[in-house]
Amino acid sequence: MTPPFPAAFWIDRSNRTRLRLSGPDRAPFLHNLCTNDIKGLKVGHSVEAFITNLQGKTLGFGSVHARQDDLILSTEPESLEGLLPHFTKYGVFSEATWEDVTRSTREFHVVGRSRSEIPLGSEASGTSAFSEFPFLREGVTFIVEGEMPPALRDMLGQLPDLSGEARETLRIESGFPKFGVDLSSENLPQELARDSRSISFVKGCYLGQETVARLDALGHVNKILTGLRIEGSVEPAVGSVLNAGEETAGRITSVARASDGSGFVALGMVRVKHTSCGTRLAWSSEGQSGEALVAEFPMFAIAGEASNH
Repeated sequence: MTPPFPAAFWIDRSNRTRLRLSGPDRAPFLHNLCTNDIKGLKVGHSVEAFITNLQGKTLGFGSVHARQDDLILSTEPESLEGLLPHFTKYGVFSEATWEDVTRSTREFHVVGRSRSEIPLGSEASGTSAFSEFPFLREGVTFIVEGEMPPALRDMLGQLPDLSGEARETLRIESGFPKFGVDLSSENLPQELARDSRSISFVKGCYLGQETVARLDALGHVNKILTGLRIEGSVEPAVGSVLNAGEETAGRITSVARASDGSGFVALGMVRVKHTSCGTRLAWSSEGQSGEALVAEFPMFAIAGEASNH
């Protein structure tokens, strides 16, 4: 049986796209285009945010990292097609500029460590560390420009790295949505089940804020990203239809092997009335079928901690 995730490990996230925003208006500019509070973001810290259009739909989803002289927006490459024209359109009268620094930087995330536990030393010029919690556990994200500092290299060498399918399992079991896979420009931010982490309901006006605020006032959206444990030995295909009796309940958006070796786990966009923990749904696709059990996030266990299942 596959053991639970270790107490501390790291992930190479360099395949994400990183946009550097600079200029005196960088914080107000991004603040006015996304769902979280960028003006109040302190140096060395990060927040998740959805970048929304006028209708409140998601053009992108990512993390904003605050440095002394700029901001780094880390996101999926698939979101650039919508983000760059959007920034150009609304940045005409702003003293903010942005550039793609993906090729000149690398990005690493350490789960299970805090910034105070990882002193980078005097050799860390060009490397920035940010407190971030994308996988529902304490963590630190590093943006590296140029040579990796020896202290960081040594620390990563002492911890296991998570790659391949295990990394996808972590993403799914923590409910972290991927743009172009679990969400698109057709989704509303509240459909991704990240409200407490990605949306500020007190920050004031921003593009799309009216729709987001109205949904909050009404109570809920009609569908939401949901964790699923797949029962049986058959792996469902992405796109499999989910049914509750005779009613279509949603569809599966991501699938991976479960970290505890019990089968498979999935993310699905499911109608809210069918998302109570323990609800059984039937899935079907291309002549195959099975059952899925609605589960709470996180769906994984950490070594040394009791499982929540």
